[in-house]
Amino acid sequence: MKAILTAVALLSMAQAVNAQYRAEYKSYTSNDVFTATITSSALSTTPDWNANDANPPLPIRDALFAGQTLMAQLLTDGSQWPLKEITLIPAYDQKWYFKLTYYEPKPVNDFNGPVRHFDVFVLMNGHAVVPERQNNIPNQRFEGTAVPRTVQPSPQP
Repeated sequence: MKAILTAVALLSMAQAVNAQYRAEYKSYTSNDVFTATITSSALSTTPDWNANDANPPLPIRDALFAGQTLMAQLLTDGSQWPLKEITLIPAYDQKWYFKLTYYEPKPVNDFNGPVRHFDVFVLMNGHAVVPERQNNIPNQRFEGTAVPRTVQPSPQP
């Protein structure tokens, strides 16, 4: 009886942990902050993937298409941002999602400031996570990106 109660308690705890999964990711443009949120509720509608299987349930080509489509909808020049990286992110148990990282397009000889990146998340059911858009606060600290600022020259004696 004790073993059954222990098993039920462990199962309940595992379900509670899964029910509380929440990941937030921020991407910045010069004008806006985008926050993508992935929750256990959204992941519950996706197929499981055992990492020992050869391929995830969503083909990478489909994840790319969903990411490119969302980029074009979110940013006026979103279709011009080149894809730099695709990552599989484990959430919990056998729930995974794709992270697609796009880099801001810059002219070849433009060395002025860092290159921004924009992350798009695609669930294993093929749905791209639409981020919340907020106006960017001037001079706020960018995660992973230096904040441009003007430096005044000091007066010469």
